[in-house]
Parts: sequence; C-alpha cells; structure tokens
Amino acid sequence: MLSAREIAGICVAAIIALASPSVARACSGSVHIEVQQAGVYALDYATIVAQQPALSDCRSDDLQLTSRGHEVPVRIAGDRDGMFGSQAHVEWIGDVLHGPSSWFDPYSPVNVYILSASAGTHARMRAPMAPAGSARSATLVRRVHLEQDNLLIRLNSAQMKPGDEPDVWQWAKLTHADPQPFALTFDLPDLRTAGAGATLDASLVFRGVSYVPKHAPDVKPVDHVVDVTINGKPAGSIRWDGRDETRHAIALPMSRRA
Repeated sequence: MLSAREIAGICVAAIIALASPSVARACSGSVHIEVQQAGVYALDYATIVAQQPALSDCRSDDLQLTSRGHEVPVRIAGDRDGMFGSQAHVEWIGDVLHGPSSWFDPYSPVNVYILSASAGTHARMRAPMAPAGSARSATLVRRVHLEQDNLLIRLNSAQMKPGDEPDVWQWAKLTHADPQPFALTFDLPDLRTAGAGATLDASLVFRGVSYVPKHAPDVKPVDHVVDVTINGKPAGSIRWDGRDETRHAIALPMSRRA
C-alpha cells in the first residue's frame, strides 16, 4: 500500500473489433480494431476473415497494421509457405490512446488500429539476437500505470506551457487538513519470484494548486510537502514549490516490500 498526503493521477480498459465493408478484390479491404487496454493482442485468421473476407487470400508479407497513420510492428505466426491461412494469427503490442500531454485522450477511450494489405515491406516484430558468447539472461522490467481521472483542473494562460492541454485530469486533491492520507493498494505478483536484488521504482506525479506566501522578506516556506510510505514504512519526503506538474521517483529495495 502506498500512502501520501498529496498525489496526482493514473487506468486502462478492453478490446473491440469492428470491420470495414467487404471488398470483392482478392487480398484487399481492411479491419477496424478498437483497443482500450495496453497489452499484447492477437487476431486469428478465422476472426479476421469473418469480418473482412477479402483478406482471405493474402501473402503474410503484405499484411500491415497502422494506428493514426503510422505502421505498428506485428508478428504473423502459423502461416504456411508465406500465405496467411487458416492456422495463422496476427500479434501486436497494443497501447492506450494517449492525449497530447495526458495519459488518456480526453475525447476517446479507444485506440484504433487498421489491419489491411498492400505490397511492399511492412513493420515486423523481431526477436533480438543475444550477443555472441553471452549466457546472461535479459533483465525483466514490468511497468504498471495506475491512474484515475476524477478531478478536472482548468489551467489559465499563465500556468500553461507550450503543448499543455487547458484541462488537466487528476486523481485526487490532497491537503494538510485531510483526516486520512491518500492510500492506494496495488499488487505486484511478479516480485514474489524475483531475486533479492530486485527493486521497485515508483514514479509519482503531482501538480500544486496553492502556494505559501513569505513569512518574512527572506523567509519562504516550501509550498508542498508529501510524506510517502509503502507497506507502512517511510519511503521518503517530497518537497517542491509552484503550481506546475512535477514528477518524483522513489526506488525501494526488495527488503522493504513487506
């Protein structure tokens, strides 16, 4: 459990697949795919062809996946003799639709992918090659993004920076007068099998909405002070001034996880 006196926001969602109208020409047309959660996705041949029969006669190399006009690397497994057939499926890493400067897009909860076909070279996922003579295994890094958009703050022109959105969503408003600190319970099951040298790196995002005036001409208290605990143990104190968004990193060794 992470507890703090002030904190700003961080959630994910599901998948919906729709189809564009069928086209008579072989290996043509497209499938419209909507994704709400970040993760690894797969669509098999039967599902794709049921929505767009014109993609039933395609070479695997001709298939392409795009999102917002950019190609997304895919992996095509189970194809035979270079043809996308009944045992094949398409895999890719889907992402949440982000806003220009926010984690979630303010206008749509879904990220759209278009599966189509055209001749040429297309983006593919490739397994990295291990360095020659190296027996070391790769370090596993897992990221979990936690956010709830519950509180809308509208910035004025003086607070906005180039590229900022005027409407900023935050998780919760925290003050020194709160009867209970903000608390978040989360589960990281992968850590149970990790070695003693593993660490938990947490990044906390805040935005100040107040400031403390000077008590004397040369005495200015810190505007914001946040005390953070994890599993009831102190994890550090965060201090900053001003009303801009600020990000703070906290690293904890595995010995502090319980």
